[in-house]
Amino acid sequence: DIPCECRDEVTITKSVTDFIQPGEDIIVTINVSNCKLETRTNVKVTDQIPSGTALKAGSASVPATVAGDEISLDLGDINFEETVTVTYTLTTDADNHSVLHWLEDVPDENAEDNWNLSFESNAATPNLFIVQDGLFNSPDYAWGAPNLETESRTSMELAVPYNVVGNRPVLRFYHAYDTEGGVDAGFVEVKEASESSFHKVADKMLRNGYTGGVAYGEAFVIPNLEGWSGSTNNEFVATYVDLSEWAGQDIVFRFRFGTNDNTGGTLGWVVDDIELMDMLNYNGEACVSTSQGDNECAIAPVEGTIVDSKFISSSEETLSDLSLAVFPNPAKDVLNITMSTEQQQEVNVSLLSVDGKLMMERSVDLFGNQQFQLNVSQFPAGFYFVKVSTEAGVVMKKVVIE
Repeated sequence: DIPCECRDEVTITKSVTDFIQPGEDIIVTINVSNCKLETRTNVKVTDQIPSGTALKAGSASVPATVAGDEISLDLGDINFEETVTVTYTLTTDADNHSVLHWLEDVPDENAEDNWNLSFESNAATPNLFIVQDGLFNSPDYAWGAPNLETESRTSMELAVPYNVVGNRPVLRFYHAYDTEGGVDAGFVEVKEASESSFHKVADKMLRNGYTGGVAYGEAFVIPNLEGWSGSTNNEFVATYVDLSEWAGQDIVFRFRFGTNDNTGGTLGWVVDDIELMDMLNYNGEACVSTSQGDNECAIAPVEGTIVDSKFISSSEETLSDLSLAVFPNPAKDVLNITMSTEQQQEVNVSLLSVDGKLMMERSVDLFGNQQFQLNVSQFPAGFYFVKVSTEAGVVMKKVVIE
Protein backbone atom coordinates (compact mmCIF):
# COMPACT_ATOMS: atom_id res chain seq x y z
CA ASP A 1 0.00 0.00 0.00
CA ILE A 2 1.07 3.57 -0.62
CA PRO A 3 2.15 5.10 2.73
CA CYS A 4 -0.37 7.51 4.22
CA GLU A 5 2.06 10.47 4.07
CA CYS A 6 2.36 9.98 0.29
CA ARG A 7 -1.38 9.93 -0.44
CA ASP A 8 -2.45 13.43 0.72
CA GLU A 9 -6.15 12.55 0.83
CA VAL A 10 -9.11 11.69 3.00
CA THR A 11 -10.43 8.22 2.15
CA ILE A 12 -13.62 6.34 2.91
CA THR A 13 -14.44 2.64 2.51
CA LYS A 14 -17.71 0.84 3.17
CA SER A 15 -18.49 -2.82 3.82
CA VAL A 16 -21.75 -4.59 4.66
CA THR A 17 -23.04 -8.04 5.50
CA ASP A 18 -22.74 -9.54 2.03
CA PHE A 19 -25.55 -12.12 2.14
CA ILE A 20 -28.71 -12.44 4.25
CA GLN A 21 -31.92 -14.37 4.49
CA PRO A 22 -35.05 -12.20 4.13
CA GLY A 23 -35.63 -10.27 7.35
CA GLU A 24 -32.10 -10.60 8.72
CA ASP A 25 -30.08 -7.56 9.85
CA ILE A 26 -27.30 -5.88 7.86
CA ILE A 27 -24.17 -4.67 9.65
CA VAL A 28 -22.69 -1.59 7.97
CA THR A 29 -19.02 -0.71 8.60
CA ILE A 30 -17.47 2.56 7.37
CA ASN A 31 -13.78 3.47 7.69
CA VAL A 32 -12.58 7.06 7.28
CA SER A 33 -8.81 7.76 7.14
CA ASN A 34 -7.02 11.11 7.18
CA CYS A 35 -3.83 11.08 5.11
CA LYS A 36 -3.51 14.86 5.00
CA LEU A 37 -0.96 16.52 7.27
CA GLU A 38 -3.51 18.80 8.88
CA THR A 39 -6.22 17.61 11.25
CA ARG A 40 -9.61 17.40 9.54
CA THR A 41 -12.38 18.92 11.62
CA ASN A 42 -16.14 18.48 11.79
CA VAL A 43 -15.93 15.21 9.90
CA LYS A 44 -19.34 13.88 8.92
CA VAL A 45 -20.46 10.81 7.03
CA THR A 46 -23.79 10.56 5.24
CA ASP A 47 -25.04 7.21 3.98
CA GLN A 48 -28.10 6.11 2.04
CA ILE A 49 -30.66 3.88 3.74
CA PRO A 50 -31.91 1.57 0.99
CA SER A 51 -35.63 1.16 0.45
CA GLY A 52 -36.91 -1.79 2.46
CA THR A 53 -34.45 -1.23 5.31
CA ALA A 54 -34.44 0.94 8.45
CA LEU A 55 -31.90 2.01 11.06
CA LYS A 56 -31.99 -0.23 14.11
CA ALA A 57 -32.51 1.98 17.14
CA GLY A 58 -29.36 2.53 19.19
CA SER A 59 -27.12 0.57 16.84
CA ALA A 60 -24.88 3.42 15.60
CA SER A 61 -21.44 3.59 17.24
CA VAL A 62 -21.32 7.43 16.94
CA PRO A 63 -24.02 10.12 17.20
CA ALA A 64 -26.44 9.61 14.30
CA THR A 65 -29.53 11.28 12.90
CA VAL A 66 -31.93 10.07 10.20
CA ALA A 67 -33.72 12.30 7.71
CA GLY A 68 -35.77 10.51 5.09
CA ASP A 69 -33.63 7.84 3.44
CA GLU A 70 -30.31 9.22 4.71
CA ILE A 71 -28.34 8.71 7.91
CA SER A 72 -25.83 11.30 9.13
CA LEU A 73 -22.93 10.22 11.37
CA ASP A 74 -20.77 12.70 13.34
CA LEU A 75 -17.12 11.63 13.57
CA GLY A 76 -15.69 14.82 15.12
CA ASP A 77 -12.02 15.60 14.33
CA ILE A 78 -9.56 13.15 12.72
CA ASN A 79 -5.80 13.64 13.05
CA PHE A 80 -3.15 12.85 10.42
CA GLU A 81 -2.70 9.05 9.89
CA GLU A 82 -5.77 8.35 12.04
CA THR A 83 -8.57 6.01 10.96
CA VAL A 84 -12.03 6.12 12.51
CA THR A 85 -14.40 3.17 12.15
CA VAL A 86 -18.14 3.57 12.58
CA THR A 87 -20.80 0.87 12.47
CA TYR A 88 -24.56 0.70 12.50
CA THR A 89 -27.25 -1.90 11.83
CA LEU A 90 -30.09 -1.95 9.32
CA THR A 91 -33.20 -4.06 9.74
CA THR A 92 -34.81 -5.54 6.62
CA ASP A 93 -38.32 -6.47 5.55
CA ALA A 94 -38.91 -10.23 5.73
CA ASP A 95 -41.23 -9.97 2.71
CA ASN A 96 -38.46 -8.59 0.48
CA HIS A 97 -36.33 -11.24 -1.20
CA SER A 98 -34.86 -12.32 -4.51
CA VAL A 99 -37.44 -14.19 -6.58
CA LEU A 100 -36.57 -17.72 -7.61
CA HIS A 101 -37.82 -18.57 -11.11
CA TRP A 102 -35.97 -21.82 -11.88
CA LEU A 103 -33.83 -24.13 -9.79
CA GLU A 104 -31.71 -27.20 -10.50
CA ASP A 105 -30.71 -28.47 -7.07
CA VAL A 106 -29.80 -31.94 -8.40
CA PRO A 107 -32.32 -33.77 -6.18
CA ASP A 108 -31.55 -37.22 -7.51
CA GLU A 109 -29.57 -39.17 -10.09
CA ASN A 110 -32.08 -38.29 -12.84
CA ALA A 111 -31.06 -34.63 -13.04
CA GLU A 112 -29.66 -35.14 -16.55
CA ASP A 113 -33.22 -34.69 -17.89
CA ASN A 114 -32.67 -30.92 -17.74
CA TRP A 115 -29.40 -30.89 -19.66
CA ASN A 116 -27.70 -31.79 -22.90
CA LEU A 117 -24.38 -33.42 -22.02
CA SER A 118 -21.55 -33.71 -24.53
CA PHE A 119 -17.80 -33.96 -25.00
CA GLU A 120 -15.63 -32.95 -27.93
CA SER A 121 -14.87 -35.91 -30.15
CA ASN A 122 -11.36 -34.65 -30.93
CA ALA A 123 -10.39 -34.73 -27.26
CA ALA A 124 -8.06 -37.54 -26.25
CA THR A 125 -10.40 -38.91 -23.57
CA PRO A 126 -14.21 -38.73 -23.27
CA ASN A 127 -15.18 -36.75 -20.17
CA LEU A 128 -18.77 -35.98 -19.16
CA PHE A 129 -20.44 -34.08 -16.37
CA ILE A 130 -22.00 -36.71 -14.12
CA VAL A 131 -24.34 -36.64 -11.14
CA GLN A 132 -22.15 -37.54 -8.15
CA ASP A 133 -22.67 -37.72 -4.39
CA GLY A 134 -19.11 -37.24 -3.16
CA LEU A 135 -19.32 -33.47 -2.68
CA PHE A 136 -22.38 -31.23 -2.85
CA ASN A 137 -23.71 -27.86 -1.68
CA SER A 138 -27.20 -29.17 -0.87
CA PRO A 139 -27.94 -32.87 -0.25
CA ASP A 140 -27.41 -35.30 -1.77
CA TYR A 141 -26.08 -34.80 -5.28
CA ALA A 142 -24.24 -32.33 -7.52
CA TRP A 143 -22.88 -32.17 -11.06
CA GLY A 144 -19.20 -32.95 -11.41
CA ALA A 145 -16.59 -33.04 -14.17
CA PRO A 146 -13.41 -34.84 -13.04
CA ASN A 147 -9.97 -33.34 -13.60
CA LEU A 148 -8.45 -36.02 -15.85
CA GLU A 149 -4.72 -36.30 -16.47
CA THR A 150 -5.36 -36.36 -20.23
CA GLU A 151 -6.72 -33.85 -22.72
CA SER A 152 -10.50 -33.55 -22.48
CA ARG A 153 -13.32 -31.04 -23.01
CA THR A 154 -16.90 -31.41 -21.87
CA SER A 155 -20.03 -29.25 -21.62
CA MET A 156 -23.42 -29.25 -19.88
CA GLU A 157 -26.04 -27.17 -21.73
CA LEU A 158 -29.55 -26.23 -20.59
CA ALA A 159 -31.97 -28.42 -22.54
CA VAL A 160 -35.03 -26.13 -22.60
CA PRO A 161 -34.58 -22.37 -23.29
CA TYR A 162 -35.38 -20.01 -20.44
CA ASN A 163 -37.18 -16.69 -20.92
CA VAL A 164 -35.28 -14.02 -19.00
CA VAL A 165 -37.64 -12.03 -16.76
CA GLY A 166 -37.33 -9.70 -13.77
CA ASN A 167 -35.85 -6.33 -12.87
CA ARG A 168 -32.41 -7.81 -12.16
CA PRO A 169 -32.24 -11.25 -13.79
CA VAL A 170 -29.30 -13.27 -12.52
CA LEU A 171 -27.86 -16.75 -12.93
CA ARG A 172 -26.56 -18.04 -9.58
CA PHE A 173 -24.79 -21.33 -8.94
CA TYR A 174 -22.64 -22.81 -6.20
CA HIS A 175 -19.42 -24.53 -7.19
CA ALA A 176 -16.19 -25.97 -5.89
CA TYR A 177 -13.07 -26.85 -7.87
CA ASP A 178 -9.61 -28.34 -7.60
CA THR A 179 -7.62 -28.13 -10.84
CA GLU A 180 -4.21 -27.27 -12.25
CA GLY A 181 -4.18 -23.49 -11.89
CA GLY A 182 -4.46 -21.49 -15.10
CA VAL A 183 -4.68 -24.62 -17.26
CA ASP A 184 -7.50 -27.02 -16.33
CA ALA A 185 -10.51 -24.76 -15.97
CA GLY A 186 -14.28 -24.28 -16.17
CA PHE A 187 -16.30 -21.36 -17.48
CA VAL A 188 -19.86 -20.33 -18.39
CA GLU A 189 -21.33 -19.16 -21.70
CA VAL A 190 -24.74 -17.72 -22.65
CA LYS A 191 -26.58 -17.26 -25.95
CA GLU A 192 -30.03 -16.51 -27.26
CA ALA A 193 -31.86 -19.71 -28.17
CA SER A 194 -31.91 -18.72 -31.85
CA GLU A 195 -28.16 -17.99 -32.03
CA SER A 196 -25.57 -20.48 -33.16
CA SER A 197 -22.65 -19.19 -31.07
CA PHE A 198 -22.29 -18.70 -27.33
CA HIS A 199 -21.03 -15.50 -25.66
CA LYS A 200 -18.42 -15.10 -22.95
CA VAL A 201 -19.72 -13.54 -19.72
CA ALA A 202 -16.55 -12.54 -17.86
CA ASP A 203 -17.70 -8.91 -17.77
CA LYS A 204 -21.09 -9.88 -16.33
CA MET A 205 -19.84 -11.53 -13.14
CA LEU A 206 -21.35 -9.71 -10.14
CA ARG A 207 -19.68 -11.81 -7.45
CA ASN A 208 -17.05 -14.57 -7.34
CA GLY A 209 -16.08 -14.23 -10.98
CA TYR A 210 -13.26 -16.00 -12.79
CA THR A 211 -10.00 -16.60 -10.95
CA GLY A 212 -7.90 -15.63 -13.97
CA GLY A 213 -6.78 -16.44 -17.48
CA VAL A 214 -6.64 -19.91 -19.02
CA ALA A 215 -3.49 -20.90 -20.91
CA TYR A 216 -4.01 -20.88 -24.67
CA GLY A 217 -3.52 -24.20 -26.43
CA GLU A 218 -3.63 -26.38 -23.32
CA ALA A 219 -7.17 -27.41 -22.29
CA PHE A 220 -8.75 -24.95 -24.75
CA VAL A 221 -7.61 -23.24 -27.93
CA ILE A 222 -9.53 -20.04 -27.15
CA PRO A 223 -7.70 -16.69 -27.03
CA ASN A 224 -8.17 -14.41 -24.01
CA LEU A 225 -10.18 -17.07 -22.18
CA GLU A 226 -10.89 -16.67 -18.46
CA GLY A 227 -12.17 -19.34 -16.11
CA TRP A 228 -12.15 -20.91 -12.67
CA SER A 229 -9.06 -22.92 -11.77
CA GLY A 230 -6.91 -23.66 -8.76
CA SER A 231 -8.67 -24.81 -5.58
CA THR A 232 -11.50 -23.78 -3.26
CA ASN A 233 -10.37 -26.41 -0.72
CA ASN A 234 -13.66 -28.30 -1.09
CA GLU A 235 -15.62 -25.15 -0.14
CA PHE A 236 -18.52 -24.02 -2.34
CA VAL A 237 -18.71 -20.42 -3.50
CA ALA A 238 -21.72 -18.69 -5.03
CA THR A 239 -21.21 -17.00 -8.41
CA TYR A 240 -23.72 -14.46 -9.72
CA VAL A 241 -23.94 -13.68 -13.46
CA ASP A 242 -25.95 -10.66 -14.64
CA LEU A 243 -28.41 -11.63 -17.41
CA SER A 244 -29.88 -8.14 -17.93
CA GLU A 245 -28.51 -8.00 -21.49
CA TRP A 246 -30.90 -10.83 -22.42
CA ALA A 247 -34.01 -9.46 -20.68
CA GLY A 248 -37.12 -10.69 -22.48
CA GLN A 249 -35.15 -13.18 -24.58
CA ASP A 250 -35.17 -16.98 -24.61
CA ILE A 251 -31.67 -18.09 -23.67
CA VAL A 252 -29.64 -21.20 -23.00
CA PHE A 253 -26.43 -21.34 -20.98
CA ARG A 254 -23.78 -23.97 -20.58
CA PHE A 255 -20.94 -24.97 -18.30
CA ARG A 256 -17.70 -26.02 -20.03
CA PHE A 257 -14.72 -27.75 -18.47
CA GLY A 258 -11.40 -28.76 -19.99
CA THR A 259 -8.17 -30.48 -18.99
CA ASN A 260 -4.75 -30.89 -20.58
CA ASP A 261 -2.49 -33.97 -20.62
CA ASN A 262 -0.58 -33.00 -17.50
CA THR A 263 -1.43 -32.67 -13.82
CA GLY A 264 -4.87 -33.90 -12.81
CA GLY A 265 -6.86 -33.81 -9.59
CA THR A 266 -9.41 -35.93 -7.80
CA LEU A 267 -12.13 -33.26 -7.77
CA GLY A 268 -12.19 -31.17 -10.95
CA TRP A 269 -15.27 -28.92 -11.09
CA VAL A 270 -18.45 -29.54 -9.05
CA VAL A 271 -21.57 -27.43 -9.70
CA ASP A 272 -24.74 -27.43 -7.59
CA ASP A 273 -27.93 -25.41 -6.94
CA ILE A 274 -28.09 -23.74 -10.35
CA GLU A 275 -30.69 -20.99 -10.14
CA LEU A 276 -32.31 -18.34 -12.31
CA MET A 277 -33.58 -15.49 -10.16
CA ASP A 278 -34.68 -11.88 -10.02
CA MET A 279 -32.02 -10.63 -7.61
CA LEU A 280 -32.66 -8.21 -4.75
CA ASN A 281 -29.69 -6.46 -3.19
CA TYR A 282 -29.25 -3.54 -0.80
CA ASN A 283 -26.52 -0.95 -1.31
CA GLY A 284 -26.04 2.75 -0.94
CA GLU A 285 -23.36 5.40 -1.32
CA ALA A 286 -21.58 6.75 1.76
CA CYS A 287 -19.83 10.13 1.58
CA VAL A 288 -17.47 11.91 3.99
CA SER A 289 -17.14 15.70 4.27
CA THR A 290 -14.96 17.99 6.39
CA SER A 291 -14.78 21.70 7.24
CA GLN A 292 -11.67 21.84 5.06
CA GLY A 293 -13.71 20.97 1.94
CA ASP A 294 -12.93 17.27 1.58
CA ASN A 295 -15.69 15.25 -0.06
CA GLU A 296 -15.19 11.57 -0.93
CA CYS A 297 -17.70 8.76 -1.51
CA ALA A 298 -17.75 4.95 -1.60
CA ILE A 299 -20.17 2.05 -1.97
CA ALA A 300 -19.88 -1.50 -0.67
CA PRO A 301 -18.27 -3.80 -3.29
CA VAL A 302 -19.77 -6.79 -5.18
CA GLU A 303 -23.39 -5.61 -5.03
CA GLY A 304 -23.44 -4.89 -1.28
CA THR A 305 -25.95 -7.14 0.49
CA ILE A 306 -27.65 -9.82 -1.60
CA VAL A 307 -30.91 -11.25 -0.23
CA ASP A 308 -31.51 -14.97 -0.69
CA SER A 309 -34.28 -16.11 -3.00
CA LYS A 310 -37.71 -17.64 -2.49
CA PHE A 311 -40.50 -18.76 -4.77
CA ILE A 312 -43.30 -16.20 -4.80
CA SER A 313 -45.59 -19.19 -4.39
CA SER A 314 -45.15 -22.90 -4.77
CA SER A 315 -47.95 -23.07 -7.34
CA GLU A 316 -48.59 -19.60 -8.73
CA GLU A 317 -46.61 -17.47 -11.19
CA THR A 318 -47.41 -13.96 -12.42
CA LEU A 319 -46.83 -12.64 -15.93
CA SER A 320 -47.67 -8.95 -16.31
CA ASP A 321 -51.43 -8.86 -15.55
CA LEU A 322 -51.89 -12.64 -15.81
CA SER A 323 -51.73 -15.03 -12.84
CA LEU A 324 -51.10 -18.73 -13.40
CA ALA A 325 -51.42 -21.78 -11.17
CA VAL A 326 -50.54 -25.36 -12.19
CA PHE A 327 -51.58 -28.28 -9.99
CA PRO A 328 -51.24 -30.96 -8.80
CA ASN A 329 -47.48 -31.27 -9.11
CA PRO A 330 -46.58 -34.13 -9.41
CA ALA A 331 -49.57 -35.09 -11.59
CA LYS A 332 -50.79 -38.52 -12.64
CA ASP A 333 -53.66 -38.30 -15.15
CA VAL A 334 -54.79 -34.67 -15.19
CA LEU A 335 -52.94 -31.35 -14.94
CA ASN A 336 -55.10 -28.38 -13.90
CA ILE A 337 -54.30 -24.93 -15.33
CA THR A 338 -55.86 -21.90 -13.62
CA MET A 339 -55.38 -18.42 -15.11
CA SER A 340 -56.67 -14.98 -14.20
CA THR A 341 -56.49 -11.62 -16.01
CA GLU A 342 -58.27 -8.27 -15.89
CA GLN A 343 -58.05 -7.64 -19.61
CA GLN A 344 -59.01 -9.83 -22.54
CA GLN A 345 -56.02 -11.43 -24.23
CA GLU A 346 -54.97 -14.45 -26.24
CA VAL A 347 -53.01 -16.98 -24.19
CA ASN A 348 -51.14 -19.97 -25.59
CA VAL A 349 -50.53 -22.91 -23.26
CA SER A 350 -48.22 -25.75 -24.30
CA LEU A 351 -46.67 -28.80 -22.67
CA LEU A 352 -43.03 -29.46 -23.57
CA SER A 353 -40.76 -32.40 -22.92
CA VAL A 354 -37.37 -31.73 -21.33
CA ASP A 355 -35.74 -31.73 -24.77
CA GLY A 356 -38.16 -29.07 -26.03
CA LYS A 357 -40.52 -31.33 -27.98
CA LEU A 358 -44.10 -30.03 -28.16
CA MET A 359 -46.39 -32.60 -26.53
CA MET A 360 -49.68 -30.66 -26.65
CA GLU A 361 -50.85 -27.11 -27.21
CA ARG A 362 -53.98 -25.06 -26.47
CA SER A 363 -54.96 -21.46 -27.18
CA VAL A 364 -57.36 -19.62 -24.87
CA ASP A 365 -59.21 -16.31 -25.32
CA LEU A 366 -58.90 -15.29 -21.68
CA PHE A 367 -60.79 -12.73 -19.62
CA GLY A 368 -61.31 -13.00 -15.87
CA ASN A 369 -60.77 -16.39 -14.24
CA GLN A 370 -60.62 -19.64 -16.15
CA GLN A 371 -59.58 -23.20 -15.36
CA PHE A 372 -59.11 -26.10 -17.73
CA GLN A 373 -57.46 -29.51 -17.68
CA LEU A 374 -54.73 -31.22 -19.67
CA ASN A 375 -55.00 -34.98 -19.96
CA VAL A 376 -51.46 -36.21 -19.40
CA SER A 377 -52.22 -39.88 -18.76
CA GLN A 378 -50.78 -40.91 -22.15
CA PHE A 379 -47.34 -39.41 -21.52
CA PRO A 380 -44.38 -41.29 -20.01
CA ALA A 381 -43.44 -40.44 -16.45
CA GLY A 382 -40.79 -37.73 -16.12
CA PHE A 383 -40.12 -34.00 -16.12
CA TYR A 384 -42.06 -31.63 -18.37
CA PHE A 385 -42.55 -27.89 -18.78
CA VAL A 386 -45.80 -25.95 -18.98
CA LYS A 387 -45.19 -22.90 -21.19
CA VAL A 388 -47.67 -20.00 -21.07
CA SER A 389 -47.20 -17.28 -23.69
CA THR A 390 -48.85 -13.88 -24.06
CA GLU A 391 -47.88 -10.65 -25.81
CA ALA A 392 -46.25 -9.59 -22.51
CA GLY A 393 -43.87 -12.54 -22.34
CA VAL A 394 -43.51 -16.19 -21.37
CA VAL A 395 -43.73 -18.18 -18.13
CA MET A 396 -42.16 -21.66 -17.92
CA LYS A 397 -43.15 -23.96 -15.05
CA LYS A 398 -41.53 -27.31 -14.38
CA VAL A 399 -43.94 -30.17 -13.66
CA VAL A 400 -43.58 -33.87 -12.95
CA ILE A 401 -45.82 -36.55 -14.44
CA GLU A 402 -45.81 -39.77 -12.44
